[in-house]
Amino acid sequence: MWALLTAQDIEDWKADYIKHADRIAHLKNEFRKAGRDLEEAQGKLEKAALFSPEVKQWLNEQSENVYHISLPDAIVLLLKGANEGLDKDEIRLRLPGVGYDESKLQASPNYFSTALRRLQDRNAITSDVSGKFRLVQHEND
Repeated sequence: MWALLTAQDIEDWKADYIKHADRIAHLKNEFRKAGRDLEEAQGKLEKAALFSPEVKQWLNEQSENVYHISLPDAIVLLLKGANEGLDKDEIRLRLPGVGYDESKLQASPNYFSTALRRLQDRNAITSDVSGKFRLVQHEND
């Protein structure tokens, strides 16, 4: 079966591509902002929970309802929100702040190192000699 492909079809597809790419970029930005805002609010609530059992209970209940995010996505989101490089321990401690269920790390402790290595292999993150991880800045970021 043959189909007629016109220059207008190509132009329409290009316009669709640009529209969807722009939408994805916007949503990624919104997701990063929401992650930073969530981490900030959680930090404040964790401090309040030290003095209030009700806040602590509420916070524990909320952690069960947080959006479930993959470990590599959580690491990237966390590093995007960080003002400086973070070492492995800092990343691991902050993961719940971006919605990652830390009980998954207890079930499979090697997955954390594997995720960091794979992100480095994909040139998404890099680490310096001090062991601090940062996002790799790409031209279109």
